[in-house]
Amino acid sequence: MIEGLETRPVAIIGGGFQGRRIALMWASQGRPVIVFDKVEAARDATKTYFQAEASAFALDGVAGELTVSDDLARSVKDAWLVIEAVPEVLNLKRTIFQELERHAPVDCILATNSSSYKSRDVSQDLSSQHRVCNIHYFRPPEVCAFV
Repeated sequence: MIEGLETRPVAIIGGGFQGRRIALMWASQGRPVIVFDKVEAARDATKTYFQAEASAFALDGVAGELTVSDDLARSVKDAWLVIEAVPEVLNLKRTIFQELERHAPVDCILATNSSSYKSRDVSQDLSSQHRVCNIHYFRPPEVCAFV
């Protein structure tokens, strides 16, 4: 069992087209969500998208809190689930998962949204491969209720 599951955030790595929509899906369930992206334009687009769409998708009209960040370690430090949603570049994904292993809590589930790579592909250099899985969302994830 993951401690504090109801209050700990879901972290999304990548605020692009898919990542911001995954964030909206989780926030629409009333969950706190943190979106990390190094690119300021992606962070801004995530905020704009959330402000425009959150009330339409939120259960009972109340969306969870959205935070955007350019600090990976701070973004994942309290997360119970981290979903990587970056471009389909294997070395990029592997580098990110190495950072996630260092900074995410030991009980945190680490997931890739990849449709091209299996979890074993992105986690091959990790000592905690058992924490990594694939969670692939259909487009658009905020309206598709299945994974």
